Order: sequence, then structure tokens, then C-alpha cells
Amino acid sequence: MAAMSTRQKLIDLSTPAFIVNRHAFRQNCELVRTSANANGIHRLRLHVKTHKTREGCLIQSGIRGDDGGGGVPAQASVIGFVVSTLPELSMVADLACHHQCRPFSDILYGIPICKSKLSAIYSLKMKLASATNNDGSIHILIDNP
Repeated sequence: MAAMSTRQKLIDLSTPAFIVNRHAFRQNCELVRTSANANGIHRLRLHVKTHKTREGCLIQSGIRGDDGGGGVPAQASVIGFVVSTLPELSMVADLACHHQCRPFSDILYGIPICKSKLSAIYSLKMKLASATNNDGSIHILIDNP
């Protein structure tokens, strides 16, 4: 979601390209947080599946200064993130290490886990624990038929 140069035209972008109206995205995220609170839903766990970007996570969370410059949470209703891949998990864990605050330090790996991913998840958990003074957590789902 990096800002596009004013001289670059959409037709000149390499495809596939992820193009977002940052203003509309920001408004939609604010509307979700506000509507949830107004309807008695005070805890949101947001998903990074579609945008898969640090900037998108910052905007979703309501962190002021979502250009990556830090800030404070705009609303307390965002408690964490749901991820579906190891790269997404690593990205959100990096945000937790950088921003030292929730919602980035509370991560749910939102699909049933397989054994081959456990060591990578454990390494990210240890990194998260170290950066957040053991305040961060990674949750996993277990499928038990």
C-alpha cells in the first residue's frame, strides 16, 4: 500500500498489483470498529488474509500514524489478529516487536495446524515473548475429530 507516484499510471503497473483506495479502506475499518462497539461487540480480532500488508494491519487496528510511525490505539476494541500463513504470522509478530502493543502481540493462527509448522511458530512465539516481555501470545487451532 505504498503511495504511488503521481507520474505512474495504473496501466503501467506490473500485474498482478494490489491497489487500494487508502481513504476508503481507512473509513471502512473505522466503520467496522465503530459499528461493532455500537452493537455491543467490544472485542475484535481482525484478519490480514486479503491485504497481507503491514500498512493494512496498522489501518485496521486504528493505530494512529498508520504510515508506520507508531502511535496509540484509537479504540480498545481491536484485541488481536488472525493469520493463515507463516509469512502473515511473521509480519504481525514483527509489528508487535516494533510497536510493543496490542493488538499486534495477540495472534491467532486461524487454520488447523500441521506438525511441520510447529517449529517455525515456536520460534516466532519466542521472538514475540522476548520483544514484549512475555506479554505476546500466538494461539493455534487444533482439529480433534
